[in-house]
Amino acid sequence: MISTIKIFCLKLITFFCRIGIRMKGIIPPINGWIHGMPYIRMAKGSRIILGKGVTLNSSSILNPLTERPVTLRTLCPAATIELKDNSGISGATIICANRITVGEYSIIGANTLLYDSDGHSYDSEKGWNTPRLLSGRPISIGKKCFIGTRCVILGGVTIGDSCLISAGTVLTQDVPAGHKAYGNPAVIEPLPNALGGGSPTNKSNIDNSVNTNPESLALMPEEEAFLQLVLSALELSEPLNFDDDFRAHQEWDSIAFLTLTSILQEKYEFSLTSENYNQFTTLRSLYNQIKS
Repeated sequence: MISTIKIFCLKLITFFCRIGIRMKGIIPPINGWIHGMPYIRMAKGSRIILGKGVTLNSSSILNPLTERPVTLRTLCPAATIELKDNSGISGATIICANRITVGEYSIIGANTLLYDSDGHSYDSEKGWNTPRLLSGRPISIGKKCFIGTRCVILGGVTIGDSCLISAGTVLTQDVPAGHKAYGNPAVIEPLPNALGGGSPTNKSNIDNSVNTNPESLALMPEEEAFLQLVLSALELSEPLNFDDDFRAHQEWDSIAFLTLTSILQEKYEFSLTSENYNQFTTLRSLYNQIKS
């Protein structure tokens, strides 16, 4: 009952916030979730594109690290901010003079800044007291990336797929797919295979060995009960296996995420947050973490 009320309230908040961003000239995301009204300011002729299932969280209720609303701002007519399908932001700031793209299933932590312009240029007489630049270098973030809290990502940076950017990192250089970055200046290292790192060949071999091992497909009674609980709560029209990537399911969206979060909190006292969400790719990995 409590979970149902929570979900209803969140849907109601999202409904009014969707009206608010439509009034700003932005098409709300299909099946998206908007908690708290984001701050949006657009230069005439610029674009902000929100893909299917995009999450914009401006509230500290769902993410205690959030200190300010999501900010989306374009500085000139040619600027484009694009958040692709099922990506999410909590209290981060995106300021764009060129193009900033966030890939599918990537999430950006609270108080992080993406800024593709240098802001001001240097003048020998006036110093930095010059008009703001209206040009920039594009920022591109790949699929399934996790950008931690209080990161700074500057113009010209490309982050590959399945990357992890640790809290407080300042990025002025590219990050290859399957790598992590941390610190200032940023140190870049490969991620372990389990988090999307390693060579594609090795990752493929690991996945194949899991899928073809009969023991990995046999579920214990507790695992089967957990699977059925999730399937029943999410009301999925197609089957979901224990070792499937549940986030890639065609019906997985922000509402499904909220439903699963409520179930895990009520049944297992486990908190699934936007910060630890990217750690789990399958129901098995999520279940193992709960039991541990």
